[in-house]
Amino acid sequence: MKNTIHILVIAYYWPPSGGAGVQRWLNLSSLLIDRGYEITVFTPDLSEYPQHDDTLVQSIHSDISQWKTPIFEPYNIARLVRLTTAKKYSGFSDSQKVSWKTKLSQWIRGNLFIPDARKFWIKPSINFLSKKLAESPIDLVISTGPPHSMHLIARGLKLKFPHMKWIADFRDPWTNVEYYHQLRLSKWADQKYRKLEKSVLQKADKVVTVSNAWASEFDELGANQTAVIRNGYAKRISSDKSDKKSGIGICYLGLLGDNRNHPKLWETIQTILSQNIDHKFTIAGNLSSKVATEIENNAFNHQIKVLGFIDKDRVEQLLISNDIFILSINDGSNASGRIPLKLYEYLSTEKAIVCFGPSHAQDVKKLINDYPKGLFIDINDPNKLDINTWYPQIKSIDIDQNYIEKFSFRHSADQYDTLIKKITS
Repeated sequence: MKNTIHILVIAYYWPPSGGAGVQRWLNLSSLLIDRGYEITVFTPDLSEYPQHDDTLVQSIHSDISQWKTPIFEPYNIARLVRLTTAKKYSGFSDSQKVSWKTKLSQWIRGNLFIPDARKFWIKPSINFLSKKLAESPIDLVISTGPPHSMHLIARGLKLKFPHMKWIADFRDPWTNVEYYHQLRLSKWADQKYRKLEKSVLQKADKVVTVSNAWASEFDELGANQTAVIRNGYAKRISSDKSDKKSGIGICYLGLLGDNRNHPKLWETIQTILSQNIDHKFTIAGNLSSKVATEIENNAFNHQIKVLGFIDKDRVEQLLISNDIFILSINDGSNASGRIPLKLYEYLSTEKAIVCFGPSHAQDVKKLINDYPKGLFIDINDPNKLDINTWYPQIKSIDIDQNYIEKFSFRHSADQYDTLIKKITS
């Protein structure tokens, strides 16, 4: 075997794209290069991104090669004939009042763009990469989704280069993703999604996902071999104790859509804010219009600050300056395996974390309950918890450094290192 293993990573989300989707392979690729691998990232040549963060470009390892080709996406056309007047916030709404235009838009998305709107990039990418690999063979392809079109590109390469090893890396489920039921699929479309999903799970040499529950689901769907390699934090966050404010800073990072907008969350927030005018709640992420309206009408809205999407540097400042971090899990069937990437960033601070979710969100529930400063609140439990009593009791607890380290991307890269050597040997 060659001394250097050459890996091709197929990723839609790559800097200057921002958001959670880019973090996993931006960090893992750099850490694997430091472990001696040669890595090329294949990604679309995009001028527009759902979320833009130029600060991430400087985080790309200098030894990473990048291949880019143009991509056609139908979103620009869709905006010209916008079928909804609602503010875009990068999520599906669970609101009971859905207009016919929104229903039509969801039907088109689900039934005409299978597996997703990046489907038009699949064939050109297979052709481009086939020529590249014929000239410069690689040892391993890793496709990361969503969007799951990336897996279909890798599948196409696997058919042309049968001896090439392939890992399908799932950051989210496919047909069990939380918004799948909102795609308004025809019977034919549903069968098509499931057929594509099964073909990827069975043809990949290894299927990797980020939680135990989702690994079990993929196994049940016929995955060839499944491994769990979790997400992580990029670096530890140290608080600036010299600039300590008088009140408690509460922070929520990421998308807050209707399906994560639990009454218990706001009940808890209001309980804390009502204790002291200096207590503040900061939300850094996009909101659904319903959530935005609720905040405007909240009795403590003068203590709530909504920042919208922010870049990674500003996220780090919020991790440094706040005291309690909020996590909210949807009440859908796939909640059992959902562990948001931001939870690992919260853990890197060694501060208090309060998670709101259903009792069947077993993976995140166990992680939160095992964490000495974690509190899991069942959104369906009628009992109230006195957060103002809980927080003073736990805020000074010292966290074992080895315990926190296992939630780092370094730890995940070690696991990938072992897996890659095994699969390419």
